[in-house]
Amino acid sequence: MDLDSTRERRLLIVDDEAGLRRSFVRLAQARARRKEMGIVVTEASDGQEGLEILKSVISGARERFDLVLTDNNMPALDGSDMLRRVAALSEDGLRGVANHTVIATGMISGVNQSTLPSGVEEVVEKPVDKAVFDRMLDDYLFA
Repeated sequence: MDLDSTRERRLLIVDDEAGLRRSFVRLAQARARRKEMGIVVTEASDGQEGLEILKSVISGARERFDLVLTDNNMPALDGSDMLRRVAALSEDGLRGVANHTVIATGMISGVNQSTLPSGVEEVVEKPVDKAVFDRMLDDYLFA
């Protein structure tokens, strides 16, 4: 068996909506079981908590994530600003903390792609459809 296929995938979900975070966690765990792969899901309830978690990756206290999925519209520190701050702190930008980064937002039309931090691979509209979520997991975690 390929060693990479036995490695647990690491997912960070940053969203201020607790119910949505729990749904994402359940969906990710179910998808991992179907793929017969392990997954470790870390949750952050807002951009500030997400920033602290990602800073711990930069400091070496925590392993890099395979995927960071963040809400864009959160009070105090939104997803774009959180990612921008992380990118500025890491000598490798967002790649220093995660292999892949996706932003979820209520209105894609309200997101200016040119102002997103370098390294954001995709912007998806909320609510995130299960098929879209599964595709993201397949593309960014289980490929």
